[in-house]
Amino acid sequence: MTFIKFGARVRGKRRELGYTQAKLAELCEVSIPFIGHIERGTRAPSLESLLTLCNVLRVTPNYLLQDYLKIPNVDLSSEVISTADLYSLDKISRILHEDVATLRWEE
Repeated sequence: MTFIKFGARVRGKRRELGYTQAKLAELCEVSIPFIGHIERGTRAPSLESLLTLCNVLRVTPNYLLQDYLKIPNVDLSSEVISTADLYSLDKISRILHEDVATLRWEE
């Protein structure tokens, strides 16, 4: 599995924050080549590196991993929401709430 979209999101947030690859590597306490591999999608980060990236880039893991998570699609185009859709929305809400609650944003 390649992580090209993941890497593109990392690169986009890095640039949005005005960080160079060197600065991001310094803040994450990893090497510059490692950040390059992540941004090109040729390497996947460890869980520890993923969480560090999320904290430094101020994003949730869901933001970086959204193309790789298998969460059921919820069709909100109709006026009637099924019980299954409500269940899925509740489940997604709980997952997102738990993920955001565990992140610590540093100024």
